Amino acid sequence: MYAIVAGGGKVGANVARSLLQMGHEVTLVEQRPARFERLQEQFEYQVLLGDATELHVL
Repeated sequence: MYAIVAGGGKVGANVARSLLQMGHEVTLVEQRPARFERLQEQFEYQVLLGDATELHVL
C-alpha cells in the first residue's frame, strides 16, 4: 500500500512510522519548514514540504 500522511506532528509521524514498520510505502507532507527539516533528519522516508490541501503538492 502507498500512503500519504498529511502533517508531521506527533500523530502524523507516528502513523507514518507504523505504516513503514508494516512494510508500506509512505510520503509525509509537512508545511512548516522547521518541522520539515527535523523530519528529514529523523526519518528515512520521503518528506515533502508543502500544504497537503493543495492538489499540486499531492
